[in-house]
Amino acid sequence: MLKRVLVAALVGVLALPAAPALAGGHPWFHGHATKEACPIGWTEKTVTAYRVECKTRVVPVTANRVVQKVVEEPYQYTELVPVTVAEKRAVTTYQCVTKQVPFTYTVQVPVVVPEKRIATTYQCVAREVPFTYSVKVPVVIPEKRTITTFVSVPEEICKQVEVRKLAWVSIEDPCTGCSKKKLKHVSYSKPVKTVVWHKVPQTKEVIVNVCSYRFEERTGTKLVHEKVARAQEITVNVCSYKPEERTGSRTVVEKVPVTQEITVHVAKCQAVQRTGTVRRIVCETVPETIDVTQSYRNPCRLRPR
Repeated sequence: MLKRVLVAALVGVLALPAAPALAGGHPWFHGHATKEACPIGWTEKTVTAYRVECKTRVVPVTANRVVQKVVEEPYQYTELVPVTVAEKRAVTTYQCVTKQVPFTYTVQVPVVVPEKRIATTYQCVAREVPFTYSVKVPVVIPEKRTITTFVSVPEEICKQVEVRKLAWVSIEDPCTGCSKKKLKHVSYSKPVKTVVWHKVPQTKEVIVNVCSYRFEERTGTKLVHEKVARAQEITVNVCSYKPEERTGSRTVVEKVPVTQEITVHVAKCQAVQRTGTVRRIVCETVPETIDVTQSYRNPCRLRPR
């Protein structure tokens, strides 16, 4: 950035002498007025400029450093120590004691009293009752009908049947050329006559008995049972209950208190003062000198061109 500022200032300085010539001249520039136009030219000059250089140096600096160390400190604390102490105490216990106690109770005694009562009974009485019913009576009527029957008719036919039998056959040996006979199955066709039965339909008229039914009303009797009520006097034993008071005895268990002295070990806590040591970390600040490298700027003169 500084270099850019210096270059801009240098360009401004170089541009000042040429400004009056371009404008035709001013009476206040260089102390005199010029009517003629001055020629324009460039002149090389040496300009001295400055730039900033960064340098480093070592500077001693005092800094504080935190140092940790372990410190032992004594302290006192109270501890509860259990102690067993024997004490005498009075204890009440209960014992079970049995005794016989009389008591009165009420009993229901059954009493049977005969009484006469009128009871109604039902008896079954059978009697015959006439009734009418319908019956289906079969009626057979002969009718003529035409039926078809099949009659078996024989027919003789002849057909060829393949038959196999053993026969001597001459076979020529391919190695020796001699012929020899050998038994072998030979097949041949043989005509055989067979009888085949055919069914031939035949129509004829026959008389068939056709059965039909017709209703007829008939009269008969049937046996009917009826219940007839009859009243009669009977003797019934009626049971009733009468309360009676009775006396008895029962066993009662009672608890009787018994006091006795016993020794009990009682645990107590006793406070005891004790001393211990605790360790803790202590931080201290220790000053020390260290070398620090610093950067600084030093303006220096540029070399002339």
